[in-house]
Amino acid sequence: MTKTAVLLYFAPLVLLAQSQTVVFTHATVINADGARPQSDVTVVITGDRITDVGKKASFSPQAQVVDASGKFLIPGLWDMHSHIHRAEDLQLFIANGVTGLRIMGALPAISQMRTRIERGEEVGPRMAIGSRLMDGTSDPGQPAASPNPTEAEIAQEWSDVMKGGRPRSIVVRTESEGHQAVIDAKRGGAEFIKVHEGLSREAYFAIAAETKKQGLIFVGHVPPLVSAAEASDAGQTSIEHSQGVLLACSTREEELLKATEDLASQQPDQRASGLAKIQRETLDSYSQDKAMSLTGRFVRNRTWQCPTLTSRFGTKERAARSGPTLHYISAQMRARWQRGLSSLPQSTPEQQAAAQTLDQKLIEMVGMMHRGGVQFLAGTDVGGAFLVPGFSMHDELEELVKAGFTSMEALRAATLDAARFLGREKDLGTIQKGKLADLVVLDANPLDDIRNTRKIDAVIARGRLLDRKALDAALFQVETASGKQ
Repeated sequence: MTKTAVLLYFAPLVLLAQSQTVVFTHATVINADGARPQSDVTVVITGDRITDVGKKASFSPQAQVVDASGKFLIPGLWDMHSHIHRAEDLQLFIANGVTGLRIMGALPAISQMRTRIERGEEVGPRMAIGSRLMDGTSDPGQPAASPNPTEAEIAQEWSDVMKGGRPRSIVVRTESEGHQAVIDAKRGGAEFIKVHEGLSREAYFAIAAETKKQGLIFVGHVPPLVSAAEASDAGQTSIEHSQGVLLACSTREEELLKATEDLASQQPDQRASGLAKIQRETLDSYSQDKAMSLTGRFVRNRTWQCPTLTSRFGTKERAARSGPTLHYISAQMRARWQRGLSSLPQSTPEQQAAAQTLDQKLIEMVGMMHRGGVQFLAGTDVGGAFLVPGFSMHDELEELVKAGFTSMEALRAATLDAARFLGREKDLGTIQKGKLADLVVLDANPLDDIRNTRKIDAVIARGRLLDRKALDAALFQVETASGKQ
C-alpha cells in the first residue's frame, strides 16, 4: 500500500475540525484506580493535554464545548499484546477506543507508521514497539531478519505481513548471539525485548542477562526448555498467553517439560497427539500448593501476566465470535483464515471435553493468581486468525471479568496498569490534569456491565476529538477498502 493510499483512508479522522480547546461538561469520569466515579465533572483539553478536571474547571469562551450529560469518560484503552498487519488496522483500534498498543512483532514499516502518527500526519494509537522476535529458528522458507534491511527488504516484508505472514525473527542460537542481539536491538531503538519459544536455555538466559544489563523490559513466551518459575527469576517482566504457567503448577513439571522437548523432532500429527497427552497429564497432576507458590514468586519478582484470554479459543470458536466484524478484515486475509479453518480436523467428543477442561482450569488459574496479587495486562494477540483489531479488545475485557476480575479491575488492566508497566504513568492511564488527552466517551456505565465499553460515543486521541460520525466514516472506509483487497 502506498503512502498516498494510507493518507486517503485516514481522511475522515484527519479532517475533523475543532478548536484548540475542547471541553466536556457534566460528564461522569471513571478512573480505573479504584476510586468512585466522579459525576457532573468538567474536563478541559487543550492541545494534546488535559488542562483541567473538576466541578468548577475553567475554560475560555472560544472553547468547543460538548455536553456530556449521561456520558461516561474512561482513559483510552491499551492493547498490550498486539500485531499490525496493515495500515487500516490503526483506524479499527481508534474506532474501538484503543488509543495505545504494545507492538509484539516489530518491523520497520510499523515504526514508520508511528513516526507519521507522532508528526500528526495520520491518526492512530500510541505505540510501544519492542525488538523483533528473538527465536531459535526462523519460519520455514523465511529468511532471518537483517540488522540493516534495505528499502526493498522492508517493502517485501510488509507485503508478506499484509498477506498473513509473520515478521522476520532474529535467530539466536548461542550465548554470544543472545548478548549481541539485545545490544543490537537497543541500538535500534527497541523499548523492550521479546523472546519466543524456540530458544535454547543457553540463548534464553543470555538474552535475559543482557536485557537486564541494558535496562530494558524483558517479555515474551516461555520456551519449553525453561520453566515459568525460572523465567520469573530471570527477570522476565511479562509472560504472554500464560505460556508455561499451568505446566509449572504440575507435580510432574520436570518430566513433562522433558516430554515437550522430545516432541520437537516429531512429525506434526505426532506432535499434536503428544501435546494433547501432555496437557491431560498436566491437568491430572495439577497442584494447588504449587500454584500458590508460583503466585507468590510472580508477586515477589513483579512478573506480570498478559494471558490474551480471547485468543485461547480454538479457531472455530474465534471464527464464530468474530463473524459480525470480519468485514473489516481484508478479503485476502479472510480467505487465508478460512482456508486454515477448513483444513482443521474434526475434533472427537473426547478431545472437545479435554479442551473444555483445560480452558476451565486456565480461567480458574488466572482468577486465582489475580486474587493472589499477580499483576495483569489486557492484550488480545490480535493479528492471529479471527481476531479483529480493536473489537477483540472488548472481548478480552469480558473474558477477564469471567475470570473473576471486577469491571473496574478489567479496565485497570487496559489503562492504568498498562501505563505503569510501560513506565508512562506520569502521562497516561487516568483522566487527570496534566496528563495526555487519550479518552473514550461511553454511552453507558462500564462498571455496571463491562460490555458497555463497546458503546462508544466519541474518542479523544492525542487531544483530537473524533465523534461518532467521524468514527463511523473511518469504519466505512476500512470496510470499503477491505472488500476490494
